[in-house]
Amino acid sequence: MNVTYDPKTDTLTVVLSFEPVAESDEDKLGVILDHDEREHLVRIAG
Repeated sequence: MNVTYDPKTDTLTVVLSFEPVAESDEDKLGVILDHDEREHLVRIAG
């Protein structure tokens, strides 16, 4: 797991897996969930 914060964009990113992202969805306003081809969550950003 890797957690980063970008103060320029005020974005926190949590990487759960380094699998390639196949699909991204906006769960709530400003929260992006990235899934791999098996629909496993690989990254959360917001």
